[in-house]
Amino acid sequence: NQLSEEIDDLFSNPEKINPRLPHNSVDSSYTPIIQSGGVYDLRLSASNNNDPLHFGTIVCSLGARFKGYCSSIARTLFIDPKPEVVNNYKVLLEIHNAVFKALKVGNKMNVAMNKALEILQKHPELEGKFTKSCGYGIGLEFQEGYLLLNTKNELQIKSGMVFSIVIGFQGLELKKPDSDSKNNTYALLLSDTVLIGEDGNPENLTAKCEKKFQVVSYFLDKDPEAQQNGNGKGKSKAKDEGEKKSVKSEKIRDEESAPSVVVANRTRGEVVNNNNANDNDDRKYRQEMEARHLEEAEKRLAKSKGKEDDGGSESSGVFGDSRFTAYKDPSELPHEASKNQIHIDASKEVIILPIYGYMVPFHISTIKNASKNEDYLRINFMTPSLAQASASSSEKVYIREVTYRIQNAKNLNNNLRMIKELRKRVTQRESEAKEKQNLVIQEKLIISKARNPRLTDVFIRPTLAVGAGGRRANGTLEAHVNGFRFTTTKGQSIDILYKNIKHSFFQPAEGELVVLIHFHLYHGIMIGKKKSDDVQFCAEVMEGSLGLDGRGSMMDRDEIEEEQREAEHRKKLNEEFRQFVKKVEDLDGFQAGPKEFDIPYRDLGFYGVPVRSNVFLQPTVNCLVSLVEAPFFTLTLEEIEVVHLERVQFNLKNFDMVFVFKDHAKAVVHVNSIPMESLDDIKDWLKESKMLFYEGPSNLNWNRIMHTVREDEEGFIRLGGWGFLSNDVDSEDGNDDDSEEGSDFENEESGDSEPDEEYDESEYSEEEEDESEEEEEESEEEGLSWDELEARAKKEDKERGTYSDDERPSSKSKSKRSREYSDDEDSDKDTRKKSKPAPSKSAPTKPTPKKPATLHPKKM
Repeated sequence: NQLSEEIDDLFSNPEKINPRLPHNSVDSSYTPIIQSGGVYDLRLSASNNNDPLHFGTIVCSLGARFKGYCSSIARTLFIDPKPEVVNNYKVLLEIHNAVFKALKVGNKMNVAMNKALEILQKHPELEGKFTKSCGYGIGLEFQEGYLLLNTKNELQIKSGMVFSIVIGFQGLELKKPDSDSKNNTYALLLSDTVLIGEDGNPENLTAKCEKKFQVVSYFLDKDPEAQQNGNGKGKSKAKDEGEKKSVKSEKIRDEESAPSVVVANRTRGEVVNNNNANDNDDRKYRQEMEARHLEEAEKRLAKSKGKEDDGGSESSGVFGDSRFTAYKDPSELPHEASKNQIHIDASKEVIILPIYGYMVPFHISTIKNASKNEDYLRINFMTPSLAQASASSSEKVYIREVTYRIQNAKNLNNNLRMIKELRKRVTQRESEAKEKQNLVIQEKLIISKARNPRLTDVFIRPTLAVGAGGRRANGTLEAHVNGFRFTTTKGQSIDILYKNIKHSFFQPAEGELVVLIHFHLYHGIMIGKKKSDDVQFCAEVMEGSLGLDGRGSMMDRDEIEEEQREAEHRKKLNEEFRQFVKKVEDLDGFQAGPKEFDIPYRDLGFYGVPVRSNVFLQPTVNCLVSLVEAPFFTLTLEEIEVVHLERVQFNLKNFDMVFVFKDHAKAVVHVNSIPMESLDDIKDWLKESKMLFYEGPSNLNWNRIMHTVREDEEGFIRLGGWGFLSNDVDSEDGNDDDSEEGSDFENEESGDSEPDEEYDESEYSEEEEDESEEEEEESEEEGLSWDELEARAKKEDKERGTYSDDERPSSKSKSKRSREYSDDEDSDKDTRKKSKPAPSKSAPTKPTPKKPATLHPKKM
């Protein structure tokens, strides 16, 4: 009763829900009903009791009236549900989907109930528990008696009608009784308000309130067996944020309240007390992941056995290629070509060079480059490597370069310019043909005639070459039966099929200037004249330029209103994109492709350099992405075998991260210059993602490492796989005795250099005695005044040949005094040996030699 009354009070104060709602325009259709603890009544006339809320199966129903028109909604919430409860709820969701699709213009109202009964025939144990109808008409009256969705009503559905779908199971009992008797009996209820649109298709007016199991389920039991949902999936968003589906659905529903997969924050004292425990946990985690990765690598290697390599691919050059036959015989040579002049035939893409009185044609693809030096023209040709030349016939002779002297500067510059232009044109054409050659032919897009999910006034990235400078193209993005179609305002269109989408992302505008939807594709498509594996659709939430005149004021009313408008515009765009994402996820065709949109976790983000600029990288459930700045960065975590953290040292501000793919033929991916403050968060994220990672103090030569791994993968697995990377971590945690052996990653200079002087124990003992004597003398002379100390310091300066600025000798007397000091040099040395003066603060002292890193134990 208490919860129901609190909810009912909100209708008396609608401004608590939305400030724009008029005070007298909102009212409740009926008293909110909340039921739990094994006592359930799915009728609208049911009443609440005074029992405390029981954490099990909770049924909630609510009705609202706005300006006289009624609506209704009902949901069932689950806390630690049993597998059979989950299975029955899935059946109810299937019935709801079938009833919703049956509400179309022209269908009879009994079609909806018949569709529900067809599904119940597959589950006879639930047929007697189902409600007597699937809902009723709703409007000014809460329940229209002649618009019941049962088996007897044969009235046709018309556009503009509004129905309340109400389906559920009552009196269900667990097959295996639970220790808590209140969980043995339960009920399931779902209700939505549906409008029949002008196009004849239904529209769910209460779709913002999700009903997916991953959204309405919560797990509070720490026992992992109690967190199963029948398929071993769907962990609670409150308990296991790492589960893919629950996290993504929760994030799409409300990104502000969505949980983060980062490990819970700990206090400073707990961190200090648990350092050793964390180290042990890291070792155990690493050992488990190493064993799992070795097992997976052995399975991959077993599958690849029997597949022989091609033994080396053919040369990709143009040597002996029959495609470049410009002239079949000498008679086809152009008549204007002279025997002693270079001629360029642009139509045949050939350069005719005079060699020993003969006109020899060369295709432009055989020329590597051309250059000039004074009046000489030098042409370099594409030649095979030594291995390719030795593999071919020994009778072939290759020309590496030719040089011509052209005294006419005009002809020289003209020939050089034409050669470069012709080569540029051919190279560009071949690159475009190569990109198109790798394109995968896609299916045709099936256009849907129904009301499709649509986003208007968005622009595509990469930009289409529309207008001067490749300006961005605005247009509309629509979701059809088997893919998306983006249509620009100038009539251009780009199709993206659901099956070709590898990953789909939705990133709201949180601290960014754009809200975007991003697709990472299996096979690239042509956008303009370039092939792209990533396609993005964005909308700006505010202008990128800001006024920097400094005349703004925090109390300026215009600026405050401008900020409010920007905040409302940002919220509006985020909501439009979020609703588009929800509608697309409900499409059957999209479920055959990526199924769900992934949302980056901004709280786990960190800065790094994956390509050429420092960007903000954000982890998702399946990827690590940077989607705001081009070039886009998308890394699939499922394809990663191991992660290595490099340059992890306390005296450095940044470190690097290297991702190694399971396919060892792929090059490793580097993310450089990551702030050291992000190290702990990245480690926690890698653990949550169940990824094997190591850390080391230096950068490794990954080209050489991967070449060694590819040469003998079977031996690499037999020797422990990537376990050799853990040596770096163990060496840091080892004893000091191990430091004598040195590190494999030390600089070559430090390894080859030798100390200039050799030290032994006697030298150290003498130095220590001298230092102790000096300390004693200092302690005896503590009673001297400042004047006496200053006089002594000046005397020591003269003995050592050093002076202060005001006592420095002039240049004329410099040579004379140097002779005087040299004559008395021997006597000064004897004097300093007999009595060593105490060091003064104003006089420089003789530096003591540094001790080596390792010391032998002193003999007692």
